[in-house]
Amino acid sequence: MTPEESMGVNFNDSKLKPKYYTNNGKDLFDRFEEGLMTAEQNRGFYIGNVFKYITRYQNKNGVEDLQKASTYLNRLIAFETKANRTDSEKMTEFWANTFKNWQKAGDIRDSRTD
Repeated sequence: MTPEESMGVNFNDSKLKPKYYTNNGKDLFDRFEEGLMTAEQNRGFYIGNVFKYITRYQNKNGVEDLQKASTYLNRLIAFETKANRTDSEKMTEFWANTFKNWQKAGDIRDSRTD
């Protein structure tokens, strides 16, 4: 369970993460991390938004701004965790995804299911 879920916050049905930010199952965070921005730009984006929402929460939106800050902090943690994986883990994920894409395209079959 995520910290947000434990607080009863559902980001999929909330104004904290509106559906109009999602396209083809990917939100802006996903697009940023997939290369729309560099790693340093991603870090700056997340850190800047954490600071923004924490510093204004008492004078603007209260708990809602703290929840938004939490969203950006959790995304930063996930981003850094992913960035710090070993090369072996990255290669394993790369080949697993490549294999899945080949299967979807019909280029190969999974002999385990034949």
